[in-house]
Amino acid sequence: MKFAQRTCLLFLLLTTALSSDAQNFNLKGTSFGLPDGSRLFLQIFHTDQKPERIDSAVVKNGQFSFAGPLKEKHYMAVLRTADSKDQAMIWLEPAALSVTVKKGDFNNLAIKGSVASQEFQEFSSIMNRIRAQQDSLQKIDTKQDSIKDKEKWDQYEKLQLAETEAGKNFVKSHPNSVVSAFILNIFSTNWGRQNAEELYQRFSATVKQSKPGQQIRQFIGLSKEIKVGDKYVDFELSNVNDKKVKLSNIKGKYILLDFWGSWCGPCRHENVNLLKAYQLFKDKGFNILGVAVETDKKEWLQAIKADGLLWENVTDVSNGKNNAAIMIYNIFSFPTNFLIDKQGTIIAKNLRGSELIQKLGELLR
Repeated sequence: MKFAQRTCLLFLLLTTALSSDAQNFNLKGTSFGLPDGSRLFLQIFHTDQKPERIDSAVVKNGQFSFAGPLKEKHYMAVLRTADSKDQAMIWLEPAALSVTVKKGDFNNLAIKGSVASQEFQEFSSIMNRIRAQQDSLQKIDTKQDSIKDKEKWDQYEKLQLAETEAGKNFVKSHPNSVVSAFILNIFSTNWGRQNAEELYQRFSATVKQSKPGQQIRQFIGLSKEIKVGDKYVDFELSNVNDKKVKLSNIKGKYILLDFWGSWCGPCRHENVNLLKAYQLFKDKGFNILGVAVETDKKEWLQAIKADGLLWENVTDVSNGKNNAAIMIYNIFSFPTNFLIDKQGTIIAKNLRGSELIQKLGELLR
C-alpha cells in the first residue's frame, strides 16, 4: 500500500531547490479569522538542505509582512501558524508579493505577484482533485479478501495512473516554468528516464539551467532503471564517519541494499524487521547496506542509534534525494530494497518483514 509513502514523498517536495541571482522579496499579507497578536512563520527551503531559515511576523489589524534576501531566484517556502494547524506552500520570488489567508483554509490562499506560486497552485488543484478520490478509498482491505475491496484497489491503481498522467501533462504544457522543472525533478525517478528526458527536452534554456533542471539532467545521465535479474551498479557515498564506502565494499553471500530515511515513518517501522533478519542471518553470510536520503546528518545519526542499526549506512546530506544511488536505482518510494546474490545479481526487490526472513531462510540453510 502506498498511502504512507505519499507522506515520505511530500517530505522530498520540501527539500528540493531552484536557482539564480541573489535579490530580495517582499511579502505582504492579509488574514481573516486570525486574531491580532497571532504569530505566523515563513519557513524557507534551500537546495536539498535543511531549511535556510525561519522568519516570523505578528498579525496586526489583520495584516502581516515578511521581507528578506533571496540567494536564488526562486525558493519554496511554507507559510504556517505557530501550531502548524494551518499551513501552505508558496513560492518566493524577487518581487512585491501579496497573499490572503483564512484561518482553517490556508491551502486555498490567494497570492499575487508570484507567477511560480500561481502555477504551483494550478498544479496542486489538479492533483488535489485526484487525491481526494484516492483518500476516499483508503479503507481498503489490502488482503483483497472480497470482490468489493478488489474493485476499490483497482480504482485506486487507476487513480494513481491518472495522477501520473496529470503531472506529465502539466509539465508538458508549461515548458517555460521553473515549477515544471521542480515537479519533474521530484517525480523523475517515478516516471522513468525516458519520460524525464522527453519532458526535459521541451524546457526552455532558462529552465534547463535552473537547479532542478541541472538535477534532472544528472538523473538522465545516471539512471539505470535496474530491475530483478540485472547486475548491481556500484556507487560511492559517505558513511557515519565521513568515510567513502562503495556498494562493492560490502561483503556477504547475500546483501540487502536498503533505501530509507530518518524522516520516513514506514522506513523506521521496517528497520525493526531488518534488525531481526540481520541478527538471524549475519553469521551465515547476510549483510545490509543502508542508503539514506537525508539533509541533516545529526537526525540521520540519531535515527541509526535509536533504531539500533548494526550495519553500514551511507548518505549524501549535500544532495538529499539527488544522491547518485537514488538516481542510479530510480528510487521514488521509501523504503525500497534490492537483494543481491554473491554473483552480483539482483534476485529480489522489496522483501519486507517475514518475506525477507523466509527468503533468507531458503537461501542460507
